[in-house]
Amino acid sequence: MSTETVEKPVLQSPPKGVTFLARREDLTLVRTAVKDIRDSFGERVDQTPEDRFYFRSGILTVGSSKKDDLAWLRSHHLFGNREEGFWEHHEPAPDVSEQETSLLTSLSVNGDLQGLAEFVAAEERGWAREALLTPARQAFRTIKERVEAEPKGVGKPRKLPEIAGEG
Repeated sequence: MSTETVEKPVLQSPPKGVTFLARREDLTLVRTAVKDIRDSFGERVDQTPEDRFYFRSGILTVGSSKKDDLAWLRSHHLFGNREEGFWEHHEPAPDVSEQETSLLTSLSVNGDLQGLAEFVAAEERGWAREALLTPARQAFRTIKERVEAEPKGVGKPRKLPEIAGEG
């Protein structure tokens, strides 16, 4: 008897950040320049911190949780200028992988309602590819209908999982 555990393949998910591209490899955008702080004699005693965005090899990635940074970048006068400025890159959804298809098939064949509900929720949070969502939702509905049509056994009725938007 094997003691190995088999893990379910993970659905592909989109990048966590927002990617901007520029033709200029080392474009630098300055939001707040460094300013000298001087004392009453005119001597520099400190500097304000700078706030800059550095493109490396023409790429800048900003975390999607940094709403202020994203708003500033999207309102910058060079945003959308493909010659001298920069633009937002939208990663296309990848094709459905063999692993993802196998996982969906396995969940469906085994009648795993909870697994199918989790599969749909994960794909909706990720790429939301209809090529996976449509058959997963259909399998979920079909299996749920079969389970609900089974004669009720003795004992406590079991609660079936739900998919958001499915009634």
